Amino acid sequence: MKTLLKSGALLLSLLSGLVSAQALTPQQQRQMKQVEQPSELAKELARVMDVNVLIGAAQQYESKSEWRNLQDVYERLVQLRPHAGTIKYELAAVYALQDEKRKAYDALINLQVQGYAYDPREDKRFEKVASTPVYEYILKNLDANRAPFGEGKVAMTLPAGDHLYESLAFDPTRKQFLVGSVRDGSISLADDTGKLTPFISATKENGLWSVTDLAVDAPRNALWVASTGLPHLKGIADTDFGKAGLFKFDLKTGALIGTYLLDAKAGPFILSALAVSSKGDVFVADDAGRRIFNIVDGKLNLYVSNPRLTSIRAMTFSPNGEVLYFADYDIGIFAIRLSDQKAIPLTPSKNLTMLGIQSMTEWNGDLIIVQNAFPPARIMRLKLRDDGAAVVQAVPVAAGRPEFTSLSQTATAGSDVYVISNSQKDQYDQYGIPRDVSKLEPVKIFKANLDVTIDPRGGQVRPLGG
Repeated sequence: MKTLLKSGALLLSLLSGLVSAQALTPQQQRQMKQVEQPSELAKELARVMDVNVLIGAAQQYESKSEWRNLQDVYERLVQLRPHAGTIKYELAAVYALQDEKRKAYDALINLQVQGYAYDPREDKRFEKVASTPVYEYILKNLDANRAPFGEGKVAMTLPAGDHLYESLAFDPTRKQFLVGSVRDGSISLADDTGKLTPFISATKENGLWSVTDLAVDAPRNALWVASTGLPHLKGIADTDFGKAGLFKFDLKTGALIGTYLLDAKAGPFILSALAVSSKGDVFVADDAGRRIFNIVDGKLNLYVSNPRLTSIRAMTFSPNGEVLYFADYDIGIFAIRLSDQKAIPLTPSKNLTMLGIQSMTEWNGDLIIVQNAFPPARIMRLKLRDDGAAVVQAVPVAAGRPEFTSLSQTATAGSDVYVISNSQKDQYDQYGIPRDVSKLEPVKIFKANLDVTIDPRGGQVRPLGG
């Protein structure tokens, strides 16, 4: 997460003369001084809200090498997906193809200050802009982002094999973690080394399918389980595909307390995230339907549904239980104040990208997010404004660590955050079958300390009491 020059604006100002003198022709310099007017295509694209339509148009223009039109499409996509570094990188490449040095450099610098670590050295699309000292400075800053950052270590290692452990929760009464299996629907207790003890098994009596998320409500002695009929579940009946529900168990004994099933006619479902507030309110996200349900009067009730969402991967509550936060993988974080049920985008702090949030939890009023959609994969701590509607500062906890091969679910225990750092889900095919069982690795749980403060005087991070 280190950078050689922290400010992209500073980098451009320091090197602008160098660019003009060594990279730009007199004609290009005159063009820079002119205010660029939107093309007719750009005016038409401004009315398009469907990202898939724009992606289709981009593919057509790219196949015809129509770079100026492709630029218009990507610029519109960036407007609709401001957190999507993948799109911003493609836009930088299109600028480079047109020898638009200043625009290409500015786009790459924007990616660098947001923490991205792309390496365009082997990307031939950047050849026209790759011969200047400015470009070399940019590459060095991107390289610096790639350097491993933060303290931490693998604290637990779960057994290898065909289990697909993809959910994690901490039980403060036992001081143990619980892990759920997608493959057999079981829930186990993990000791501090990762050794597992069976706790709850999927049976005909309890009706569990694949375990896709867990939430502990210790004050009410409850363990909540989100479960979905996924093809990964061994021996799943054809009639159970796409079914889903919440299951409430006694936290101490594992006895089933309640079952809350979604209407199969409204499916198929993929329950992706579960959150329980300090008041005991229970919410669950359906990734397949881009919607959120909550329990009302003993039944699951549709709470939020928006077709413009892409993929809800994570949810958590504010400490007082009055605000629900959920993360869309492509769009970012939204906040819903339960008193009025209105969802508003969480305003990011300067240079924060909220792309690719795979999991999220609350800690001491801050949001802890896990991002795995771009290099470097990272764990971030987001300090919120007093009203909870904006991020005032983003602090990296760990990034680019060699253990981060596939970051997944997270949980906190005391002042530490625990994250599945090598999820095995990519080792399974579309039918839920492991591609090669012998390549399934032990699942590693990475631990990092969150016991830091944010110094408002200079944005410095220091240990508590330091």
